[in-house]
Amino acid sequence: MTGTAGAAMMSSGTCRCEVRSPTVRNQTLDAEPFLVVGLIAGIRKVLIVTAEAGKSFRWKVEGIELVILAGLILVLATAT
Repeated sequence: MTGTAGAAMMSSGTCRCEVRSPTVRNQTLDAEPFLVVGLIAGIRKVLIVTAEAGKSFRWKVEGIELVILAGLILVLATAT
């Protein structure tokens, strides 16, 4: 059977439906959807920090946070 959302099997006029979770396959956790969510959250946070900084950008506060977020985004992008 193929498809992660579900599959129907017809035999002798009966229908057996099987629903599979898109993140759990063969009793192992598929981490890719969580990496994508983390990547989107990291990019969103970078946009928020840069918008809030405006003209009063300080390397000691916003700069360190942006460097950490950039590293996080880079790691998540390469892991995905």
